Amino acid sequence: MASTEVTLQIDDCWNKIGIWGNIKPKCPKLEAFVHCRNCNVFSASGRKILDRPLPDSYQQDWANEYSKEKKQSLATPDSALLFRIGDEWIAIPTQYIKEITTLGVIHKIPHREGRFIKGLVTVRGELKICISLGAILNLNPEIKKFKHQSRNIQYQRLVLIALDNKEFVFPVSEVQGLIRYNKQLLSSVPATLDKTQSTFTDGVLESGERRIACLEPTHLFDAMEKCLS
Repeated sequence: MASTEVTLQIDDCWNKIGIWGNIKPKCPKLEAFVHCRNCNVFSASGRKILDRPLPDSYQQDWANEYSKEKKQSLATPDSALLFRIGDEWIAIPTQYIKEITTLGVIHKIPHREGRFIKGLVTVRGELKICISLGAILNLNPEIKKFKHQSRNIQYQRLVLIALDNKEFVFPVSEVQGLIRYNKQLLSSVPATLDKTQSTFTDGVLESGERRIACLEPTHLFDAMEKCLS
């Protein structure tokens, strides 16, 4: 915002022979006032600056400033854990992630075989029921080979999520790490997406060639709880 300033003639003695100046001899008033802030010359100059007339263009300049279109500020970015199940990239908000650990042996549960329950796993010495998130989301079980994978590297991990004293464990093909995104920038769920997947998806995040499904955890927790009943 440009405006024509009103020129004032002020003798800034405090910057010359005053407390902030280096010209000698110093102002004789300092002996009585100690500091320029206490001097009547300093305070009178301050009042003169505050009482100076406004520039001719003052009102118009501010009218132009307020009339400018304001850019909408985006909310604070959210963070999520990015992981892969088969070919699908998925993200869950970090506040629901309790632990990520290596995938050990999954022990079958007698008389509890099915699509949704994979078995029992050990997490920090405790047995927990391992749920198939891929089955809940009705993901394609076929997996393509990723270029960065090697036969000698195992990317599979166990992810433990928690909400209101409820904990669930599920295996993933790979954990990529944490990502930051803004909910306002999420794309709507495509109509072509499987109805089951769309139920648990808050939106789609575009990241390069990846289309990341950002899950809505509350519906997901309800579905996982039903799997155990």
